[in-house]
Amino acid sequence: MAVSKRLRYEVLRRDDHACRYCGGRAPDVKLTVDHVVPQALGGSDDPTNLVAACDSCNSGKTSVPADAPIVADVAQDALRWAEAMAEAAELAREKHEVRRAYRDAFRKSWDEWQFGPDHSQQPVPLDASWENSLDHLYQAGLPAWQLREAVRSAMVNPKVTPANTFRYFAGVCWTKVRELQSQAREIIDADQVPSARSVDKQTIDDLVDRWLVSFRARCKEKGIDNAVDSSRVADTAAALLRQGYPEEQVKVAAQKAGSRLCVHLTDFLGDSSWGDFTFDAMAQWVLAWSETDPDCPRWRSSVPPVDAWRRFRVELAGAISAGLSGERIISACRVAGETHEGILVALPDWERRWEHEV
Repeated sequence: MAVSKRLRYEVLRRDDHACRYCGGRAPDVKLTVDHVVPQALGGSDDPTNLVAACDSCNSGKTSVPADAPIVADVAQDALRWAEAMAEAAELAREKHEVRRAYRDAFRKSWDEWQFGPDHSQQPVPLDASWENSLDHLYQAGLPAWQLREAVRSAMVNPKVTPANTFRYFAGVCWTKVRELQSQAREIIDADQVPSARSVDKQTIDDLVDRWLVSFRARCKEKGIDNAVDSSRVADTAAALLRQGYPEEQVKVAAQKAGSRLCVHLTDFLGDSSWGDFTFDAMAQWVLAWSETDPDCPRWRSSVPPVDAWRRFRVELAGAISAGLSGERIISACRVAGETHEGILVALPDWERRWEHEV
């Protein structure tokens, strides 16, 4: 059975477009996909039996069985590659689910409206590319509740025909996005993000040791070679701590990453991680603020004002410096956003603890 184009592409990418026998790289050599155990000797088309090979190495090997170390090496790479692909697929699925929920929130609001006489009302038409338009609005950061407001604005405008309703709705949404962006720039100009934390070497060593223990245990379980350079783990752990991630959260991420034979700790920080704890906490605060029901008496603006931002940043810097857990800080940020406050009132004795710094 011939190797498919897709499988050939994946094997070449897994092997970094280099011959596994001599190390030659494209475009210096012409690469193909070779069976480690030849098909004439019963070799399969499974990725664990396929490698990138240059024409010279491939033509010289004929039907001679490959050395056992090469077969074992390819099997290890294939296993890691398969696990990495599964991880990437899961992350893609999660992102897809979030986008789908955003679209569903829009459709629920849109489908509530109809036009025409009472006895023969019809649905308001949607553009064929409405899903792509919603994806762009989601990426731009427009909250779901503002979608509902924009739908209502488009539907009640007597000058907008049913055929042009979605186009008008999109225009309203992008106006709201520009307003958010303008206020975000004002906020950024008004103050700076709290300074990064300092990290001591012993803490990094402990995190790397935790990762190594988990990594070696998984290697032993799978029966594969456990030789690895842990310097990337140390660099990643240090960067996460400087960004403000609590030490306990990084420890958990290190252990999970090791058990998956992975050095990318950021992939295991939890569902709410956006790559920087300080930014993540701020985003949760802003998101909770923007999701507040516009009919609520406390509601004043869909985006926190500059003075609330300044107060919040001092609060957040104090909470991180105090070493509080990420879960407690994020929870307090959401409560503060829901109540339109810049103070983390959900933390015990918080006002008395930090009032001299605010």
